[in-house]
Amino acid sequence: MASIAAGMVVTLLFGALNSLGYTEWDYDNIIYPAGGASVLCLILVSLPTPPSEEAKWRPFMTKWRSGEGADLKIRQARQA
Repeated sequence: MASIAAGMVVTLLFGALNSLGYTEWDYDNIIYPAGGASVLCLILVSLPTPPSEEAKWRPFMTKWRSGEGADLKIRQARQA
């Protein structure tokens, strides 16, 4: 959420400054500071966030490694 908000705020800020005549940036170039702020915010928020409990992600990895689900159906269809 913070990453999306940072990108939106920077875009709106540069758009407002452009409209008021404070900057001469082309609107195509606004993506660069907005994208940079978004990625930076994503990293800064992710670093202090504790990792998820193993019980939450383990079922997904177990299915992936065991070959259950769509991957198993694809392999079975190829063998038939």
